[in-house]
Amino acid sequence: MSVLFDEQTGGYYRWDEHSGQFVLIHAVPPPLASAAPATGRRHPSALMIIGIAGALWAAVMTFGVYPAAMNSVESGRGANSTAALPDLPSDRSVRIARSRDGHHYVLALVAGKSMRFLVDTGATRVSLSYAAARRAGINLNQLSYSQVVMTANGDATRAPIWLRSLDIDGIVVHDVEAYVGHPGAADFNLLGMSFLGRLSSFEFRGGDLILTP
Repeated sequence: MSVLFDEQTGGYYRWDEHSGQFVLIHAVPPPLASAAPATGRRHPSALMIIGIAGALWAAVMTFGVYPAAMNSVESGRGANSTAALPDLPSDRSVRIARSRDGHHYVLALVAGKSMRFLVDTGATRVSLSYAAARRAGINLNQLSYSQVVMTANGDATRAPIWLRSLDIDGIVVHDVEAYVGHPGAADFNLLGMSFLGRLSSFEFRGGDLILTP
C-alpha cells in the first residue's frame, strides 16, 4: 500500500482503488494547546482538523482544483500574483515562487476552469489528469490512449488532445498540445514544454520561475 505524506496539510494518505483518489488515514495536528495563550477559546479538535484536511485533499485529487491558500506562487498579477515587481523582464511577466517541496506550482485556466499545475520542464507536453479533463469539458469518449510516454515509473500510455487555450494570469497560449491520463490514475496536471516553449522566455532566478509572454 502506497502512503503519501503531504507537508502542507500535515496528513498521511493512501491511494484508494475504489474511489480513485488519495484517502486521508492520519493527520498530525499542530501543537495548538501548548502554544496558545489561555484565552478560554476552544481550539479545533484533531478530528475536525483531519476532516478538513481530508476534504481539501479529496477536492484536489478529484477535481484538480487547489484552494488559493494552498498555492505557493507569486508574481506580478492575478491568481499567481502578489504585487508588480520591477525586476521582472516585462510588466506582463509572472513570477512563480518555489514551493517548500522544491517544485513550482501554478494556477491556470483551462476552458474557464481553474486548475493547479506542477511545472515540469522535462515534460514534452502539458498533461491533464482524467478528472481535470472531464472538468474542462473534453469529450472523454473520443480519447485514444495511443501515445507512449516515459514517466518516473516507466513507459505509460496517454491520450493526445489539443487545448484551445491555457491562461496563466493573462499569459494565454492557444492551441496547446496536451495529454490526458487514464481514469483512476494518480496523475498530476503538468505544465510542460508545449506551453512553456511558446513563451518569449522562461527562466529560473533565485529559486523562482519567471514566465514572460
